[in-house]
Amino acid sequence: MEERKIKVKVIDKETGEVIGDFYEMFIECLKKGKDFRLENCIVDGYVDIREIYNRIKNDNGLKGLLEISEKLIGKKLVDTEVNKCVYVTIPISITILNAEFRGILSFDGGVNGVITKFGNENVFISLIFKKEVKFLNTTFEENVYFRGINFKENVKFLNSIFKRKADFSDSIIGRCTFYLSNFYGNVDFSEVTFGNDAFFVNSIFKSITKFEEIRFNLLVFSECIFEYISHFKSKQDNNGFAVFHKSSFGYKEVIIENFPLSKTSFLKTDVRGVLILCDVEDKKILSHELLNFKEYLLISDIIDKLNNISFEDYTEYDDIYTKIQKLLDIENEKPFDFTIKVIKIKVKILLRLKIQLKKFIKILATFMVGGLILLFFLYILLKITNLTYSVALLIVSIYSILYVIILFVEIALVIFLIPYWRIYEQYKNLKMDIYGTIYKYIHQSLNYKSVLAEYRNLRLSMENNRTYIEASELFKKEMDLIKEKSDIFEKFVIWLYGTISDYGESITKPILISMFVILAFPYITYFLNWVWMHISKLPLLNGFLNENGLAYEQILRAFFQLGMNEEVINNNKELQTLASYEWLIRIISLILLGSLFIAIKRRLERK
Repeated sequence: MEERKIKVKVIDKETGEVIGDFYEMFIECLKKGKDFRLENCIVDGYVDIREIYNRIKNDNGLKGLLEISEKLIGKKLVDTEVNKCVYVTIPISITILNAEFRGILSFDGGVNGVITKFGNENVFISLIFKKEVKFLNTTFEENVYFRGINFKENVKFLNSIFKRKADFSDSIIGRCTFYLSNFYGNVDFSEVTFGNDAFFVNSIFKSITKFEEIRFNLLVFSECIFEYISHFKSKQDNNGFAVFHKSSFGYKEVIIENFPLSKTSFLKTDVRGVLILCDVEDKKILSHELLNFKEYLLISDIIDKLNNISFEDYTEYDDIYTKIQKLLDIENEKPFDFTIKVIKIKVKILLRLKIQLKKFIKILATFMVGGLILLFFLYILLKITNLTYSVALLIVSIYSILYVIILFVEIALVIFLIPYWRIYEQYKNLKMDIYGTIYKYIHQSLNYKSVLAEYRNLRLSMENNRTYIEASELFKKEMDLIKEKSDIFEKFVIWLYGTISDYGESITKPILISMFVILAFPYITYFLNWVWMHISKLPLLNGFLNENGLAYEQILRAFFQLGMNEEVINNNKELQTLASYEWLIRIISLILLGSLFIAIKRRLERK
């Protein structure tokens, strides 16, 4: 029985007449060894390499184009022709101009294990592909041109090899994926518009690579290697996001231009030798935003769990507690033990009272209103009954203690979770589509240390290329990240450093603050003296100062290396013993102050 053959019409664009069947025309060119050429036509149907294989496998004149191989595809042996792969070599040149493909174009061997090798040059110019285009395990031996192409739907090049030039310039590409693809020749994606997400994953670019004047929504290079000259430049008005994740640049001349750093991530990509000509806006870099987004995902999960907690199920409570602890420990080696205890107390109270978190504020408000009502009734009872003031005061005190306990738990929770709550409020109204997509690709590499390393690599790149203003802005953002992940004392020191000098990057701030201090210092000292005069008159403090004031004054002078006042020491015998240990106080001071200076210097200096 003759095998049924699939028909794919080739239609003349101008006349609308059917020229012939695509497969028959293509097979005819293979038989004659003549280049295949289509122009000004419509290809109406599904073009599939498997159908081409089925038509030539029993043709004695074309069997030489097939090579049966036991080479595995991936890790599985494909179940065709006694579990063997079939390599189809297409030796002729293919040229298709000003055409429209209405069906899928597939060089995907699928379960039949058909692997395609194009042995000659391929030219595709001014085409429209209305359906998906797939090339799997495909080798292009010569130049291939996809110029001025409009890919309406997905484009996939999986495990493909381009041995010569690959030109995709002036094209419009929908969602595209280049996975495990090797480009041995020059690659040109200039003037390309990526209408949807574009992913280049585990691919190698061995020659000149150009992504110049491009537009994109999301452009991802994940674990890619660029071995030679590479230029990346987006359109000036492009508003998309770009990710260079775990990628490598092996040559000195790499230029990245017009990629705003607030929308570009270089996570775990060494860009110290890269020329980056990008705007450093007054915003965090993308990876920093995504680090906060990572915390937001955890926070929103916790809030959702707490809002809908099943109070009969203590296993879920334990799960929530674990998530909370993970949140508070996220990329920070110093656990917030007290915060965890406060949350644990609060959740336990809620569990005992069987009250949901979202009703907790209502309870506080109810307690407040109830307190006012209670005071009103107590006032009436005092007027019309024999109720004593002491009993009324006791009732009010008990009620107040209960209210204060509940209020304390709520306030403590708010105070310690303000940074995380701010993150939650910042991101809850954000469109998560783009952040969520990027996050899926880089979440395993996304942590405090990797983002900090990215800041430093970007800054060093700017400094190496003498763009010091941009480097200065990056250093400020780097210090902001360090401040976010520091403890309370370090936060204060970093905040103070930033306030008075923009982390050493501002000349204006120290001058203005110095002028203010000089002009205001007489008034400041007057105010401090007035405060001290009134405080020192308090009985408790006055007695303490009379007994120990002089001793502490001399200890402080010695500790800060100012030397004890000899006149005061000579006139006070009780202080002479203390003065004999001045050397010890000074040594201890040098050790402690020196260690503090080194710690602060290392924390705040550029690295």
